[in-house]
Amino acid sequence: MKEVSTHKKYFGKVLLFGEHNVLYGGQGFALPLNQFFGRWAFDTNRKAFDTALIDYLESQSFQGTTFLSEKFKHQCRKGLFFDSNIKSGYGTGSSGAITAALYDTFFTKKSYGLEETKHNLATIERFFQGTSSGIDPTVIFFNAAITLSSIHIDIEEKHNFDRLNSQFYLVDSEQKRSTSKMIELFKKAIADDSGSLLLEQLISHSDHCINFLTKSLDQSAFDHHMKRISEIQLLLANELIPNHMKAYWRHGLENDKYYMKLCGAGGGGFFLLYSRDKVEINAIPDHLLVPIG
Repeated sequence: MKEVSTHKKYFGKVLLFGEHNVLYGGQGFALPLNQFFGRWAFDTNRKAFDTALIDYLESQSFQGTTFLSEKFKHQCRKGLFFDSNIKSGYGTGSSGAITAALYDTFFTKKSYGLEETKHNLATIERFFQGTSSGIDPTVIFFNAAITLSSIHIDIEEKHNFDRLNSQFYLVDSEQKRSTSKMIELFKKAIADDSGSLLLEQLISHSDHCINFLTKSLDQSAFDHHMKRISEIQLLLANELIPNHMKAYWRHGLENDKYYMKLCGAGGGGFFLLYSRDKVEINAIPDHLLVPIG
């Protein structure tokens, strides 16, 4: 029986654009997040995986592959666990990473077709999350950027993220969030005509940013759309932004030095910050900032 690798890393992910938008006809763009990762490890003193996970995986139907139940049980008896520094409840793929690791290690040879893989990964992740689109573990499994909408998903082997004359940061809100609650709050925010109009504008600016990242980059236009996203989300998604984050958010817009936006559902976890110059974001403590890329 082939040994389990304790060296391979399964990196986190960040949804750079598309939070909530994808549910309403917009695009999304997600990247691997190399600052956070998990990998297999062994420690016989740690609590073993719940047998409910094995029962669940054995009961599911997968496309083009089979769960290697006996291999997983054998490794569990040896003290297998998933060692990860990806924070739970922060929108950076904590359940997606263990899902990708399970699929990579404990399933028979796979075809790696994109839709088939996403389906299988979503099936696994539902054990941990209750529901899953399969997007997070797909980014992590392929360790690649993806674009997505409500009807398609594509791997972006070439993109312009590293060519930006600027920097994205994660900003730690220092509190967890409930994704389902944030989805309901956002749905309420767009229920009237003014909210619906703001949503249309938000989707337009976000889609423009994604197009610049995946097609031809126009830095000044990208900056403009980032500012508009920040302004619109402060209005439309105000209830999804913790009060202490709003102070940082407004400071960036008022001084035109940096722009903040949601990172995933909002409400807590990480938020995103975009700036041309690290010096310009000194209003935010360094320990809350994690550079992306």
